[in-house]
Amino acid sequence: MEFSRLYAFVSFLGIILLAGIPLTGQVITGNIVGTVSDATGGVLPGAEVTIRSPALIGGTATTSTNDKGRYRFPALVPGTYRLKIHKIGFTNYVDEAVRVQVGSRVEKNVFLGLAAVSEEVTVSGEGPVVDTQKSAVSTNYGKEYMENVPLRRSGINDFIKSAPGISATYTTYNQHPAVSALGSGVNENIYLVDGSSTLDYAGPGSGPGRGPGTDAIEEIEILSLGASAEYGNFQGAVFNVVTRQGGNDWHFDGSYYYTSQNLTSQPVRRECNCTEGETGFTRDRFYDFALHAGGPILKDRLWIFGGYGYQQDYKCQPGDDPRRPEEWISDQMLWKLTWQITPELKSIHSFHSGSARYPLPPNAYAPYEVMAAYIWDDATFTFANLIHTVTDNTLWDLRVSGSFPDFDTEPNSGNRTEPLRFDLATNKYTGGSIGIHTGRGKGLSVRGKVSHYAEDFLSGDHDFKFGVQLEYEKTRTSYMYPGGALYYDYAGQPYYAWFREPYSYGGGFHNIGAFVEDAYHVGERLTLNLGLRFDYNRAFSPNVPALNSLGEETEDTIEGLGTLYTWNRLSPRLGFNLALTEDGRTLLRGTWGRYYQGVNTHVLKWTHPAITPGIWADYDPATGEYSDIVSYSDQTQYYAIDPDMKTPRTDQFSVGLDREIAPDMVMGLTYSRKDGRHFTGWEDVLGVYGTDRVTFPDGRTLTVYPLLSEPWDRRFVLTNPEEYYLTYNGMLLTLNKRWAGRWQMLVSYTLSEASGLQASQGLYSQNSAGGFQRYGRDPNDLINADGTLSNDRTHMVRAQGALMIPKLDVTFGVNFQHLTGKPWMAKTYLRLPQGRQRVFLEPRGSRRHSSQTLLDVRLAKTFRFGKRLKLELLADILNLLNETAEVYLLTDDYYRPEFAEPVRFVEPRSVMLGIKFSF
Repeated sequence: MEFSRLYAFVSFLGIILLAGIPLTGQVITGNIVGTVSDATGGVLPGAEVTIRSPALIGGTATTSTNDKGRYRFPALVPGTYRLKIHKIGFTNYVDEAVRVQVGSRVEKNVFLGLAAVSEEVTVSGEGPVVDTQKSAVSTNYGKEYMENVPLRRSGINDFIKSAPGISATYTTYNQHPAVSALGSGVNENIYLVDGSSTLDYAGPGSGPGRGPGTDAIEEIEILSLGASAEYGNFQGAVFNVVTRQGGNDWHFDGSYYYTSQNLTSQPVRRECNCTEGETGFTRDRFYDFALHAGGPILKDRLWIFGGYGYQQDYKCQPGDDPRRPEEWISDQMLWKLTWQITPELKSIHSFHSGSARYPLPPNAYAPYEVMAAYIWDDATFTFANLIHTVTDNTLWDLRVSGSFPDFDTEPNSGNRTEPLRFDLATNKYTGGSIGIHTGRGKGLSVRGKVSHYAEDFLSGDHDFKFGVQLEYEKTRTSYMYPGGALYYDYAGQPYYAWFREPYSYGGGFHNIGAFVEDAYHVGERLTLNLGLRFDYNRAFSPNVPALNSLGEETEDTIEGLGTLYTWNRLSPRLGFNLALTEDGRTLLRGTWGRYYQGVNTHVLKWTHPAITPGIWADYDPATGEYSDIVSYSDQTQYYAIDPDMKTPRTDQFSVGLDREIAPDMVMGLTYSRKDGRHFTGWEDVLGVYGTDRVTFPDGRTLTVYPLLSEPWDRRFVLTNPEEYYLTYNGMLLTLNKRWAGRWQMLVSYTLSEASGLQASQGLYSQNSAGGFQRYGRDPNDLINADGTLSNDRTHMVRAQGALMIPKLDVTFGVNFQHLTGKPWMAKTYLRLPQGRQRVFLEPRGSRRHSSQTLLDVRLAKTFRFGKRLKLELLADILNLLNETAEVYLLTDDYYRPEFAEPVRFVEPRSVMLGIKFSF
């Protein structure tokens, strides 16, 4: 945590230095707009419109309707607002509950009657619930979902994994956040916390770092498809998280959650190499607590919110030794300062730090002694975010933010010198530890934007946005094989080995982005969303420290290669919203846009000069040594990145229909399509390959490609292989009932197919970052590689909701999912002249894991003491139906006796008990 605390201090200095700059970036607010008319439909200029809310710093905000009866409140933080409209001679209009969501445009058109009829008309949350401007495919989770739906206490992942159109790689594992959004790869998403991008160093796009704790979140916006031109360098979804803030009254809250083995079932049991002989799922311990406080430092001027959370989760899968559980430990710290500097200028500063210790789980094939634990420490800052409201129609904002992750590996044995051995006949590991990693990263960004609303301009009204975004990111990693070698045996006898000294590598990029957007309101019913984005990306190879034989950094530096390639891209984005009925309750919407992948620094590693040469050698029984050299891998000689490599891109299209079928309830139907091209992958541009026909033990045959040239005559280039592509077609049906009348629900059904050829190797996450793995270097990698992609789930049915019984103060919540199993295919290994080579025996996606039906329920009882103190006791029954679907196989090698043997399953039924308080 020392690294995070250092930057915490730096962030306070940043607030002082930047306090005078008109400063924001990505969308973390919403708007209230509308028109005030009389009973005959004539507009009413000069009406006084006021809003107030506990979320609104600076007290009540007031404006007046213009000569067309229109009013606007821009840049409102998520929350519930009281709207009041007053005009002399007319009744007052009051709406007690106008809900503003992230990225929303709430349109409140009001008719005022004469004062002689009534003094005041009061409503609560009435009006259309469809957004007449947003054309993207999106989902919002507000605080009511945070508080009332059963959770697994994994922060934003609880909601992302159950959102419409999202396919999680692992549905019930808190520690595995990777998701695919409407067919895109898990590396293609972006994660924002209070508008600042989080940098995940676990690998390309595997998740949101150590994101904020569950109880610190105010709202989550998920843009699954059709995000505006303000967002760039991604092809999947935008996960936009806004954390809580302080207020004019001090408030405190805390929670504690607990479960144990006595509250956990064991529906699956497997043979274990342990004293028990056979074990089921073991929950050694789970507890999670969090404390938060928020309030005014200066009323209406300076607010603070902060909190801390800690979680321990010790568990074992069936067949694991219960004496060696997975020991997940995580803690999180957050603060947020909101400062109303002047009535027009507001500043937001936030800091989030998350650390975790996650050990790789031992099993019968990989005992505890050879495994290791990863230790993560992430820090994300919004150094300064000032929002300057020039007028009701004009807004500046600029954001300065950063993300600083690092990680280390801790061998369970503590031994960094004994080599690891793997027996190909038994699939078992012995000896020393697996490879040891360390990593450091930093990302900095400055994002500026001007928003202006222009009325009666070019035959309509326009919401203009102009923005510039500057980003810098650099990462470095070190890796070592303990003892400088990895030995492969066969039935206890030496077979071959891989030798390599410790090495380090790194990657970085600079990005300059600019965008222009126009929400063009044509008449009363049609809105055209027009956007164009330009991005310049420069990928580079940085200098890195040299390592000694123990993998420790020295004072020497190894120079990188400098610029590797540059990308210049134009990204057009188009959308429309058409109100089909006069009341605005039926809406036709559509989007089309081009989305480009950003530079992923992790994939740049293979060409770095700091990577030491590797030698693959067969064992020679005559000499008793590994003297038969199969290949010699010198990164600088054998690996290169194509300087003319094209940017991977995805064209996205959607068309949908939304209809408000009842007050506070909307049904939507959306068709989506994605076409992706120019994905990156490796190609051997110098090696010469022949063809051969191989017959397998069961009689099936396959054409393979043996290497005819010498192994050292190959050269692998990261480029854009013509074969790589993505095609996605999906239909999404949603029924959304917002919180009103003390109940809410979100029901969705997704029917989809994602197919193509991507860089991921097959069993698990769908990943399109070609340089992340060495997949594709050999033409045999592409045998049967075209087909259904790894995160495709044909059917996804989901239902979430909550019901509060006021007289009893009892809440019932539910989260249901039925998901088609993820696809996979059988493979095997061949001994070819180029070495041991994996081949797919059947087309990608020929098989599927079992479908999953998951039902989580919550029962909660609230006790109130006085006006402020509230105590809630709850029980979450997770996986009530005791689903046992497998999620991980021991091997997909068809000719091994353990083929398709499941070793990991969805977590079984358990009861999580909780207590929450607030005052």
